[in-house]
Amino acid sequence: MEILYTPWRMSYLTGEGVKPSDGCLFCDIPSKGDAEALILYRGARVYALLNRFPYSSGHLMVTPYAHRATLRAMAPDERRELLDVAARAESALAATYSPHGFNVGLNLGRSAGAGIPGHAHLHVVPRWDGDTNFMTVLGGTRTVPEDLDVTWGRLSRAFAAGGPGGRSRLTASRGRAAAAVALALFVPGLGQAVLGRPRRGAAFFGIVLATLLTGLALDRGPVAPTAEAGAAFLVTAALMHALLCLDTFDRATGRKE
Repeated sequence: MEILYTPWRMSYLTGEGVKPSDGCLFCDIPSKGDAEALILYRGARVYALLNRFPYSSGHLMVTPYAHRATLRAMAPDERRELLDVAARAESALAATYSPHGFNVGLNLGRSAGAGIPGHAHLHVVPRWDGDTNFMTVLGGTRTVPEDLDVTWGRLSRAFAAGGPGGRSRLTASRGRAAAAVALALFVPGLGQAVLGRPRRGAAFFGIVLATLLTGLALDRGPVAPTAEAGAAFLVTAALMHALLCLDTFDRATGRKE
């Protein structure tokens, strides 16, 4: 008789692998580190993470940051990104494990089998021909041949490598957006210096620096940048340009600082 050791399943049997939470698990997870929470990818509106108790190696989930119970409760941008990240997950799994197929879907509501019915999450499960063996049929038990930490490392690298619409493209688009915002905020400060208003110019340059640091913090923090943060940056830039225009008018009419 052969013995199959699956020590990571003990945390499921004893409940040691999951810490109790007063709130929603999927709402709490983004505040944790990637390795601790098994997060593979952080998008603008959704994120992808490994299932801690997988059906097969590479079993992952994609879920929105916002607490949404159903697809109809999600904003259109959330639904679009949910499927986009699921497609990236399919690409990452295909490149890493070469599965023969996938099960992709959501269980909406407890009666439909949802373990956390209040927060919708899409499962992406790689499948192989003949992966339902005697253990599953006779014992109702799945065997997973790879430790979760190893799976996380391999799939994290696959997600980071990018692909069609992948992380590399997202990072590039964020870089272009940051450059545009920096330029939009830099011009008023330079304009103030040219107008002979060094104190206000220095203040404007300070705002540029604070804005860039805030943007970096958002980009690298536990929560992805939001549309509200981008709108705040644009409003700041618009106000600074308006002040530059007013100061230019004052200079033209002979007023001084």
